[in-house]
Amino acid sequence: METHNYFSIFSFLLLSFVSGHQQLVQLPTDSPALAMRPKKLFVFGDSYADTGNLDFQAYSWNDPYGTTFPGVPAGRFSNGRVFTDFLADYLKIKTPLSYTLWAFLQRYANTNIQLQQCLDEELTYGMNFAYGGTGVFTERPNMTTQIDYFEYVLNQSVYTESELNSSMAFVSLAGNDYTILKGLYETLDQLESYAKKVVDQLAINLKRIYNLGVMKVAVNTLEPLGCLPENAITFQECNRTINVLSDIHNLYLREAVYKLNNETDSTSNFVTLDLYTAFNTATATFENPYEACCVGTSSEYSCGSVDANGERQYTVCDDPNMSFFWDLDHPTQRGWKAVFSTPAMQESLEQKSPSKI
Repeated sequence: METHNYFSIFSFLLLSFVSGHQQLVQLPTDSPALAMRPKKLFVFGDSYADTGNLDFQAYSWNDPYGTTFPGVPAGRFSNGRVFTDFLADYLKIKTPLSYTLWAFLQRYANTNIQLQQCLDEELTYGMNFAYGGTGVFTERPNMTTQIDYFEYVLNQSVYTESELNSSMAFVSLAGNDYTILKGLYETLDQLESYAKKVVDQLAINLKRIYNLGVMKVAVNTLEPLGCLPENAITFQECNRTINVLSDIHNLYLREAVYKLNNETDSTSNFVTLDLYTAFNTATATFENPYEACCVGTSSEYSCGSVDANGERQYTVCDDPNMSFFWDLDHPTQRGWKAVFSTPAMQESLEQKSPSKI
């Protein structure tokens, strides 16, 4: 009995810790999006959205990740909050529970009323299925597998049809599928062909989420890949050649979203969130926008790395709030806040119809 009580308290603290909530961006109360905001958020995708699904071997569980929020590493690929946290805050709900944590705690909930009540409360906000490092074709729990997990949860009668009808799904694709391109695709035709395959599979995934009962499905445009610190030419100059790949992907994505809405006799079942423009606008407010705050001490190390003796092999800037990027690929919490504050992102969130082609 004492063991059960201890586990209940621990589980409650863990759930509160991972799903901590406070208002991050001030929003107008008369916003049309807020007037019809979804009550639940289901999240799929990669490290821009993951809030702790990867196991403890992932570097997102290492120091110095999570130093700003929640104060210790918690599986987020940033010093603090990520896209999912800001989107949930926009919807005025808590950050959804991670699927991995739900699957773990569910094993004990049937024999622990206090834990089950705590889980039920957290599940009212939706669930996060995103795994860092994934895409539509990657080997980790890719988007197809994540939707399999979602379908499994639905088969457990965790959510009713009416609850799904009043929910929203966010799908993050930040470019992991394109990391294999280096040296493999050299012509524009080859790049276009591969990007088309990525978007075609992405569209299949979006349609599948919708068919499972989620009536609003949002997907981000690809950020300017040439502006990530690992690809940028200098701290103030992007690699425009690499950015062409983002342009190609986003063109195909907008076409796909337009077709999906036509197929479902709607103008807004599927929407794009303009991460590309939001990144460009937000980074312009930083002095050295393409300089990462946390980097490895050499090319063999990265943010969060330690050597065989356990000695840290990375450096961290004095003030992460002065940096848009936390590491070579991911924004700081301050960077994500800047992204969400841009007109492009606010207009995307409030849109009633997809971007025009």
